[in-house]
Amino acid sequence: DESADELCIRPSATSTQGGLWGVEWVIDGIPLDMDLILPAHSGIRLSQDTPDPPATLDYPQEWEAQLVIVEGEDQGFYVWAEDAAGRFKRLTIERGAEGWRLGFIHMPYAPFDEQQTIDAMTWRLGTYKGDWRVPARRYRDWMEQAFGPVPLAEQSPEWVQDIRAVVTTDPNPEKLAELIDWFDPDQTLLYVPDWRAPGYDRDYPKYQDAVDSFGPFIEEAHRLGFRVMPHVNFFGVDPLHPTFDQFEPFQMRSPWGDHGRQWWLWERAEPEIRFAY
Repeated sequence: DESADELCIRPSATSTQGGLWGVEWVIDGIPLDMDLILPAHSGIRLSQDTPDPPATLDYPQEWEAQLVIVEGEDQGFYVWAEDAAGRFKRLTIERGAEGWRLGFIHMPYAPFDEQQTIDAMTWRLGTYKGDWRVPARRYRDWMEQAFGPVPLAEQSPEWVQDIRAVVTTDPNPEKLAELIDWFDPDQTLLYVPDWRAPGYDRDYPKYQDAVDSFGPFIEEAHRLGFRVMPHVNFFGVDPLHPTFDQFEPFQMRSPWGDHGRQWWLWERAEPEIRFAY
């Protein structure tokens, strides 16, 4: 694309057999003195000294924006996916004696068992002068046009702009008198994980039963000027909850193997904590 000064790569795949789950293209031999800047896990930089860099990152789970930036000294290159549909992708990362190796994979929708084709998708590769902000702005401008996200400030109440501290606490009203010695209530959000009568992360989506102290805690917190945020897992359904049968057909499943159902599982509790995604 001469107008953007970018190379467009459009891989696709066909197979006479089923089980086609992805098509990959690779950039190899990237000098180790160049860093990888990734919008993954809220933003990471990988260098030749980074211990145990991740081997794979999946979009949109850990790899949160379909962009990779390779940064040298005041210059570098970048790759991004021109995909407004947001299809599933995987980034593979290897660091060896010969340099970095990056693999870019896009996938069809699962299940893959009968899948024999993967449609072409455009990846764009460009170079830049300056630091990582230059390609980040290139992708962000496209992303805002393609996805039309609502700015966070427009989604939030005005008081959020005043918050300067978040305190994780149990719903004990007696603690509030001590907190005001350390925090300005008008600038503090109280995050309360363990407020539900069934216990932390149990019996979702049962939100109507709170521990006895939660109501008085909120009343006193609001009287002092604090804001309160109770912990929820809005996507979670406990398999023992009466609504589970209603939601089970929509439970996330693995695209691999026997397509097992996906759970949050915490075995270090008695009984274990388990809920469906």
